[in-house]
Amino acid sequence: MPHAFQQFINTRSTTRQLLIFVPTISLLEKVRSFCPAETVHAGGDPDRKEKVNLFREKRLIY
Repeated sequence: MPHAFQQFINTRSTTRQLLIFVPTISLLEKVRSFCPAETVHAGGDPDRKEKVNLFREKRLIY
């Protein structure tokens, strides 16, 4: 991961939601390794609808 991105994740306010788009699931796994958060992907996540609704309701904050 780029240093600037890692620094942003480490210093950002955790009281606000954050939505990160990544182009591949393999990159998503790399992001999750240093940014523990809920993840959603369109290709086969059985809980996708529920997670998206929780995010919209601002109930997923990490």
